[in-house]
Amino acid sequence: MQTKEDYFKSFLVLLNNSYQDVAEEHTGKRAYPKLTFVEIMKLLFFTCVLEKKLLSTFDEWVALPKGPVEDDSYGFLKVNKGFMQECHESGVSGNAPDCCTDDEVTILLKEAISSLKGNENELLRRKEDYLVEVSHRWEAWRKPFMEALKSNRRASAMDTNEILNERCYI
Repeated sequence: MQTKEDYFKSFLVLLNNSYQDVAEEHTGKRAYPKLTFVEIMKLLFFTCVLEKKLLSTFDEWVALPKGPVEDDSYGFLKVNKGFMQECHESGVSGNAPDCCTDDEVTILLKEAISSLKGNENELLRRKEDYLVEVSHRWEAWRKPFMEALKSNRRASAMDTNEILNERCYI
C-alpha cells in the first residue's frame, strides 16, 4: 500500500516531468524545474482542488501567510531538499521511480497535473507571487489564516471539508 509520502514523491516526479515538457514546448529544450517550496506547495494545492478525491490523501492543510500548505508534504520537502534535482539528474520520466504506480491516486495526480499544464492560466509557467495570489482566493484558506492573525499566530489548520465544498478558482 502506498503512503502519503509515496504519493507526494509521485507528485514531485510527475511535476518535474510536466515542467520539463512545458519548457521544451516553449524553448525547444528540457529544463530543470527550479521550483521553490512555496511554488511546489501551491501546485500541490491546485492539483488537489482540481481532483478533489486527492484531498483524502493530502489531508493536513495549514493556512500560512503565502497560502495553503500540506503539512506532511512540506515536512518531506524540508528533510529531502534535493529530491527534485535528483529526479532531474537521474533522467526520471514517465512512471518511474517505483513510487509511481498506476493506482487511482497516481492516475488522479497525472490527470490534475496535466490540467495544470494545459490550464488557461498556464500555472506551470507561473512564478511564486502569482501562485500565492491565486491561492489566496480560497475562503478555506482566508478564514483560518485571519483567525491565526487575530490570535497572534502565523498559521492555523484548514478544514479539508471546506476546501472540498468550495468552488475551484483556477
